Amino acid sequence: MKLIALTGVKGSGKNTAADALSKIIENDVKKMSCNLIVEFAFADVLKNIIHEAFGIENHQADALKRLNIKPFNGLTLREVYQRLGESIKARCGENIWADMTIERIQHFIDGLKPDYIMVTDLRYTNEEVALKKFAEDNGYDLKIIKMINTNSNDIDNHISEQQIDSISEDYEITASNPQEIYEKIRELYEGGKI
Repeated sequence: MKLIALTGVKGSGKNTAADALSKIIENDVKKMSCNLIVEFAFADVLKNIIHEAFGIENHQADALKRLNIKPFNGLTLREVYQRLGESIKARCGENIWADMTIERIQHFIDGLKPDYIMVTDLRYTNEEVALKKFAEDNGYDLKIIKMINTNSNDIDNHISEQQIDSISEDYEITASNPQEIYEKIRELYEGGKI
């Protein structure tokens, strides 16, 4: 059983890598027994709160992020996520999002034992610590993949981007497009590394 955590700055290809791994495993399932894949993000609960508060559907959120417009009192949707996330951490403790995510994962695996759990937004060292403890306690092999997009000039100086270099990755994928990410993820998978 594997726990795959994807880290990297904004626009580095974390979600693209998660999608690639899901497709590769799903194609392989036809040849193998069974692989259940589940995906989580530390920001899931936060995003759900904001989407509910503003009446935003997922496809609308994707469009707002892609267009980088500022409809929220001069803020982008990403900036709203960041501000509310940090505000809640300041009031409820640094580990609030890590603890909630681990609890959600634990609740899920109490009913099922997925072969693959993916966490698509590892950004903080306390999240890394929480994932390592969860993996150890539940018999999962944790692999951290750091994504680097050679074409991204999109710089975000938010605190959520500043601890990424302190995270101990097992593998680093440097890519410039989705096809290159897919090929590199496939190489790791076929090589038995993830």
